[in-house]
This record gives sequence, C-alpha cells and structure tokens, in this order.
Amino acid sequence: MINKIQLVGFLILFNFLCIHGQQYLSAPNEPVNLAIIGSELRGPVRTLLAVEVWGVDIDGEKLRNTVAETFTPDGRRVESIYHSAAKEPDNGKIIRGDYVSTYSYDPATKLLKITHTELDGSIRGVSVRQYNTNSRLSEETTYVGDMKLLDRSTFSYDDAESTTTETRISYAEGKQTQTNKTISRTNAKGWMIERVSYRADGQVDNRSTYEYDDKGNLTKQVSFTSGSSNSSYIHLFDYKFDAHGNWIERRDTLVTNGRERKEWSIGYRTITYYQS
Repeated sequence: MINKIQLVGFLILFNFLCIHGQQYLSAPNEPVNLAIIGSELRGPVRTLLAVEVWGVDIDGEKLRNTVAETFTPDGRRVESIYHSAAKEPDNGKIIRGDYVSTYSYDPATKLLKITHTELDGSIRGVSVRQYNTNSRLSEETTYVGDMKLLDRSTFSYDDAESTTTETRISYAEGKQTQTNKTISRTNAKGWMIERVSYRADGQVDNRSTYEYDDKGNLTKQVSFTSGSSNSSYIHLFDYKFDAHGNWIERRDTLVTNGRERKEWSIGYRTITYYQS
C-alpha cells in the first residue's frame, strides 16, 4: 500500500520543481536538477497561480496541486504558497499538504536561503546555500523541523564537458546514512539534456534525457531505471501559451512499452505582469 501522505508530499515537491521556469537552470551558475524543467518565465512576471491535476490513480483517486507565487520586478521569487489534496476512496478523507516558502537573497541577488513554514507558522524546513568565488553554488544544506540536518550537497563543475556533479550526503538523527552522486549535462543554452544518478555503490540508478523546443520548453523526457525494475518510460509535453510566450496549459502524456499512452497530468497557469 502506497503511503498517501508521503506521496502527496512528493508530488507537491515534484509539482513545484516542474511547474517553475528554467531560471533554476541558469548554467553554469546553478546546478541542474532532475525535476527542475519547464519553460523559462518571460516578461516582468508579478504573480503566478498554477494548478496541476494528476491523472495517476492512487487507489482510485487523483491528486491536485496548486501554487501561488509572487515575484519582484527584477524576477526574484518572493513567496510561494503550496496546497495539495487527495481524497481517500474508502472513507472520503482528504489528505492535505500545505506550506509556505519564502526566499532570501544577498545584494547581488544570489539566493541564500529558502524557509518553508507550515500554515500555523512552525518551521517545516530550511535550505541554506553557499557559493564559491565564481558565484557558483558550491553547497546546499537542508534542515527539517527544528533544524535537524537532513542532507548536504556539494557541487563541482566541468565547463569543458558542460557537466555539474552533485554529491549528496543524507543524515538521520545526526548520523550519515547514505551518499549519492548525480551528474547533469547541459547544452550551450544551459538547458539540461541529460541526468545520471548513481547509487552509493557507484552503480547507475537511473538516467534521463531531455529535449526542448526552440523556446526552451521541455517537449520530451526519456528515463531509464536500472536495478531490479529495469524499467523505462517517456513523457511527452504539449503547451498553450499567453502573449508573453509563457505556457498557460501543459499536458503531460506518459508512454510505456513504446506505445501505451496515458494522460499523466494537466497543468494550468494564470500569470500577471508588471506594467512595462
């Protein structure tokens, strides 16, 4: 039986990472991340309201995620408010996941800290970033609850190969539990085109490749998972856009076995802009 609370939490995070723009892929100054793919926000965005409806069935139910965000005129994210809900088919109980994220920057507009709080004001978690002398992200440390260490990632860069290597150490009760490595590759425009993750024993865990249209909107993701499952799948993305070129509707189709298609999710975004 799938733990619905854990799944809802994961989908909130996945939705956040997918529905935001490629401002998080500003290579070579930022590391890439598997889920951080989508279209770059264009124009002086003021607010963004996004709704994602997941076609995946969890014991007969569907999941819905929303995020409401505000931005500064120069494009910095100020606040994100998240909500996710799913109904249990056996008793109709609603499983919810709600929290608020706020973002802190240095005078040079580098993101230094993300603070996640519950709706009652208690701290859900904090991510703290450090940068090297070239203003590239060198370390990110994540804490949960009352500042309990969850994981610490270090980043290294190979400009000749256009790759970023992330080495992540996870912790539980203050003790190191595992170490994983991820190598991501970008093209000349800074868009992630490949991501390979490795298990602690050095074996490949999974590999994904990404294709885009000429505007940087993700059109295809091909993923292969090694190990006991040895499974592969394809996601195909179609969009509708507003006058600024930002997508306002995105349909994600899952392709398995090379031919079986299923609607995976539909995303909608309402975007307002600062007056130019």
